[in-house]
Amino acid sequence: MATLIENQTYSLPAGLTTRRMRLEDAEAVVALFNRCSQALLGINVDNADDCLSAWQTPGFDYKEDVMLVVDEHDQPVGYGEHWDTADPHVRKHSYAEVDPNYTGQGIGGFLLDWIVARAQATIDRAPADTRVSLDQSLPVENKAGQDVLVSRGFTHIRTYYQMRITLEQEPPVEIPAGIDIRPLRYPEDFPAGIQAFRESFQDHWGFVTDPFEQTLERWTHFVENDKDFNPEIWYLAMDGEQVAGICFCSPKTDEDPEMAWVNTLGVCRPWRKHGLGLALLNHAFANFWQRGTRKVGLGVDGSSLTGATRLYERAGMRIARQFPLYEKELRGGVDLARQKLD
Repeated sequence: MATLIENQTYSLPAGLTTRRMRLEDAEAVVALFNRCSQALLGINVDNADDCLSAWQTPGFDYKEDVMLVVDEHDQPVGYGEHWDTADPHVRKHSYAEVDPNYTGQGIGGFLLDWIVARAQATIDRAPADTRVSLDQSLPVENKAGQDVLVSRGFTHIRTYYQMRITLEQEPPVEIPAGIDIRPLRYPEDFPAGIQAFRESFQDHWGFVTDPFEQTLERWTHFVENDKDFNPEIWYLAMDGEQVAGICFCSPKTDEDPEMAWVNTLGVCRPWRKHGLGLALLNHAFANFWQRGTRKVGLGVDGSSLTGATRLYERAGMRIARQFPLYEKELRGGVDLARQKLD
């Protein structure tokens, strides 16, 4: 069967068709995601509440930026997503899954072709003369997915790690002089915390500065739709009235309800090189210990420009999983994304 996508024609196996996703598809789509992760890694990775929140993120249009491949019973066997939510629209992201019972039939390539076409069709959102890229991350175990990416002109550019620790004791916390670490007060502290996120992450590879109002709107949507959001485990490192660093955490993961997660850890430029990052991390570990949580995980760029991987290793964390990142340049030009430290 041939299907017209963004003025181009691609083929799907007989009996399969495409359609746009509806929010009422959430349970079926999440079941697809978890079938894929169970087949590959033996774990579940998603739940319907979080996916519904993600699909309704400000700036994301699930009616246009998600494509389903469905069987004769209208059940999803493939999912493709084009993610391009923020100005200046120079870094686009993609995600795709194929039911393990339907692999090897070209569905992954079909979806990736659609994602690339969708990204190219929206390339004019970016300022003229700027470089525009499309990337996708996937588990290192997904060799077939990596082969499809390479076949479509994507290049492996770096690898992200999931790192973990099992706490054997409550860690000591050595806080630099003049710094106080306290929980975030929501909502009054929230804008300052998000501004500190932007300042601390400006030196991370690939970071692109977007309007503060957009960042705040997306983060507000995230926390107000997260049933596990707890400001008591979102920490601010304060130097007087200034936010010097942040550590935003979740109490559990879909993969393991007994494993807490460090979503975001960052130190603003003036306070680096004084042990504040390690202090924030150990502060989070100590609080998890007191709450009875022994396992903690996080994600990190394996080639972090700021040396984050080394910090986590000093705290006792070890690499548990690897996620290579592949990128395709859609248009050359001035690169607005962080590539190296000044």
